Amino acid sequence: MGANEGLSADSYPDDFYGQWTMFDKTTGQAMYVVTCPWATAVSTAVVAGLGAAFGAADPDRHLVIDGQFVERARMPIVVEGLRLSSVPFPACLTIEGQGMPDIEGPTVEFDFLPGDSYAVEIRRDPYLPWRHTFSL
Repeated sequence: MGANEGLSADSYPDDFYGQWTMFDKTTGQAMYVVTCPWATAVSTAVVAGLGAAFGAADPDRHLVIDGQFVERARMPIVVEGLRLSSVPFPACLTIEGQGMPDIEGPTVEFDFLPGDSYAVEIRRDPYLPWRHTFSL
């Protein structure tokens, strides 16, 4: 059953129990997973303005397209020393778990102190989160 197509009450029996992924119907972004009967999944999705697909998608790894879980693409980021290029933008940047200003261009240069390591994460839909540790 394609979950993007109207959440029909007769798609599954009301008491059909399972895991359901709630997703944004416009972008396909998997939001969260609920474990409940079908009727509860439908009402939860309708109230939240979301779609519901059978199964448990990983929001970091999957999009929901036509009711199917689709693996997100990897970001085409190139690392050269402390410089990143080919960064999709705008994107969210965190360093050591701390939110930083959003990335507004395809190149990012870091100025880290030597003798330490820094965990960097970049998030931008519809890509997989990108993670890299710079060790100096």
